[in-house]
Amino acid sequence: MLTPSLVTLSADKSKAELRIIPNTHGPVSEDDINALLTQADFTMLFPIIPAINKAVSEVNALCGQTPGGHELFFTIAERKDGSVSISVSDDKMQASMKITSAWGGKDITLPDILNTLKTQKIKMGLSKPKIMALIQRLSILPPGETCEGIIASGKLAVNGEDAILTRKVALARERLLQPQEREDGSVDMRDLGSLITVKPNDVLMIKTPLTTGTPGFNIHGDVLQQIPGKDKSMEPGTGASFHPQDPNQLIATVPGQPVENRTGMQVDDILQIKDVDVRCGHVNFKGSILITGDVHEGMEVKASGDVTVMGFVESATIEAQGDVIVSKGVIGRMTVKQLLSD
Repeated sequence: MLTPSLVTLSADKSKAELRIIPNTHGPVSEDDINALLTQADFTMLFPIIPAINKAVSEVNALCGQTPGGHELFFTIAERKDGSVSISVSDDKMQASMKITSAWGGKDITLPDILNTLKTQKIKMGLSKPKIMALIQRLSILPPGETCEGIIASGKLAVNGEDAILTRKVALARERLLQPQEREDGSVDMRDLGSLITVKPNDVLMIKTPLTTGTPGFNIHGDVLQQIPGKDKSMEPGTGASFHPQDPNQLIATVPGQPVENRTGMQVDDILQIKDVDVRCGHVNFKGSILITGDVHEGMEVKASGDVTVMGFVESATIEAQGDVIVSKGVIGRMTVKQLLSD
């Protein structure tokens, strides 16, 4: 059995030395030597495994031979300072730090960490709270144990958004055709609701401008360029213009029917209809009306401008602030009302 007296500290207490005379203690094992290092004087020293293995091999090789008069000396443990290492992800967007506590040597301090970060050229996205938390954990670690955590993160670039055109008025195709209720509670099957019209200064369309986005960076401070959004043109058509105080708004300049085109909006002050019948419903339009077909029995047409009928008018009512023109004639009775200007 090996005794603690076989191991001594160096004068500066930086290492432990095993002194043994071959063939005086019988075969030894690694466990025997490691047991010696559990003594209070040696627990803070780092076991040198290759040296321990060498001692076991050499001592046991001489076991059974004639005892010699000389001792063998092996340095089996030493003081070892703490260490810090940095791992960087392949995309250079994240860095993690691993700190190993000292074996009786000097522990890692914040200046050591900062020097390591400088050597590794890590200068962006550092988290001081996370670094300090690792140092705090280090203070309670046993010798040779490690703690690890992410201490720096880059920032991805944020690409810009494309410009968006948003229509703010409904179109004729979106009109809900539904018979309207009269004041007495009955339903007028010929009145399918108002046409979709606008008046001057109504907002037709707004443009949400593109955004340029924001650049990012990696932990080395390299800039990651963003991709700006794509612009989209918005142009006023006939009867529309830009808002005088907001170039990202289109407004109506005349009363009429809003129409969406490829690059913006326009307002038609002449409404063109094929026939005015029960499928179309009564027509009430702020502007002039061109009817290329006929106005059928019982239907009503009302306009703030002219009304031109290219076909027949059959027992219908037409109200206009302008002229009423019927090309092919009237069947039955036609009521014409001249409206006063607003």
